[in-house]
Amino acid sequence: MTHSDHPESIAAENDRALQSLIRVMRFVSRRRFSLVLVRCNYARLREEMLERLRRDSPVAFQVLRLAADEQRLYTKIKTEFGDRAACSEGTYRETSALMVVGLEQVQDLPGLLSASNQMRDEFGKSFVFPVFIWVTDDVLRNIIRIAPDFYNWATLIGFRVSTEELLARLWRETEAVFEAALVTTDWSRFSGTHPQAYQELVLARQELQERGETLAPDLAANVSFVLAVYAHQQHQIGRDAPWRVSTPDNHLPQLKLAAVNLQLGLGDRIFLLPSCSPLPCKKSEASSVIPPLVGGNEGGWERGWG
Repeated sequence: MTHSDHPESIAAENDRALQSLIRVMRFVSRRRFSLVLVRCNYARLREEMLERLRRDSPVAFQVLRLAADEQRLYTKIKTEFGDRAACSEGTYRETSALMVVGLEQVQDLPGLLSASNQMRDEFGKSFVFPVFIWVTDDVLRNIIRIAPDFYNWATLIGFRVSTEELLARLWRETEAVFEAALVTTDWSRFSGTHPQAYQELVLARQELQERGETLAPDLAANVSFVLAVYAHQQHQIGRDAPWRVSTPDNHLPQLKLAAVNLQLGLGDRIFLLPSCSPLPCKKSEASSVIPPLVGGNEGGWERGWG
């Protein structure tokens, strides 16, 4: 773990990023449009930052939470908050800034992004307030690929989680799934295997890989098990590509082995493969398409708006 990944360094970066958001809100909230992509992989961290914004920012803002079946971002914002003419007439509720969350849960994300890219100029013509779109790394990759014009128009600011907290979160969440495995087979009722929890687990593991962290054998086994449970729940385990659960020898207590064996009996396409070495962490090739965020005049995780 490098110095920049320590909890104190991450907390300082997040503080600077928060101040960057506040500066943008104060600078462009006077009946002007600006687009900001806020990079944040975890819902808990996002809600924490939004709460701090409510407390610290002198500019009030609204939050627009997208539904899974959302198809048009421009139309949704216009319907909820009106365009320039409607705001002038006072026929829509007025907002000084808008936070958009939930893009990672949109089912037809490529379609929504493609439409947003085509309507890019209409955002600036129609809206008289800054729009902050919160995105995960996966969503950001899709924006860069599908909506490059939309992306090039935006400021990029980001929030991170420390390596220490990521490891603790992985352990806490995967342990909870093991505990549930001993008392239930109805995974639809357990939040630890819901799509958002699964996505965050994958993102956390990927972040740790990119930081050069090697998961401890017992944690690697936990993660593999949870990924297999989710794959089985989503009917993604087939005869041609069985999901393999890597569980290093002598690193699973008997109670956990019982939970694994129970799931093996329930889903005959989950295989238990002994392994003596921890899972290696390799730098993700996909991450290379995301530009690094560089510190501004006051530091922080921010791509300048110029």
